[in-house]
Amino acid sequence: MPGVVLSACLVKLFYRYSLLLKQEQIKTVKDECTNTKIISKENSFAAECMLIIASMIHLATSQLLPHQVNPDHLDRMWICLKILADRRPEVLEAFEHTSRGCLTEMLAYQESERKNNAKARNQGLIEHQKQLAELNRADAPIKFSLLTGQTEFGDTVDRFDLTLSQALGAGGKGSAGDAYATSKLSKVR
Repeated sequence: MPGVVLSACLVKLFYRYSLLLKQEQIKTVKDECTNTKIISKENSFAAECMLIIASMIHLATSQLLPHQVNPDHLDRMWICLKILADRRPEVLEAFEHTSRGCLTEMLAYQESERKNNAKARNQGLIEHQKQLAELNRADAPIKFSLLTGQTEFGDTVDRFDLTLSQALGAGGKGSAGDAYATSKLSKVR
């Protein structure tokens, strides 16, 4: 990835350098010697940029790096090399301005996605806080069935059915001869 960024920066730098050289060429007297020097400077800088990009491509394709380089990154570096080799002004200008526009658009999209994710996360936290507040209300009804002790049948028996059957006198604790078992106090909990 850094190789791709450096390649794109070199192309943009070359474009700006060539614009400066053209402005210098316009300002100076138009003699053949000055034009040759300006073209020579431009060619020299383009060759240095191409050498750097070609070296990065060669390093990326060699087995010296501890990780594999994405083929899309290599293609992008090759495109930068091709742009420097052709040096067509309309391609360089499109590369400069289109890249800036795409970067601005990408950053704006990432910012909007980040804001949407933060808003969704905050909304989830608010909902969670509301649920916790609902559960921890001071005037919330208490489920008394949760406060009863463990029955002789274990926790697998439905507590509602058990208390209903005890209240109706169908079943319960103790034997039939036990006075406590048949009293109305044992039926009420």
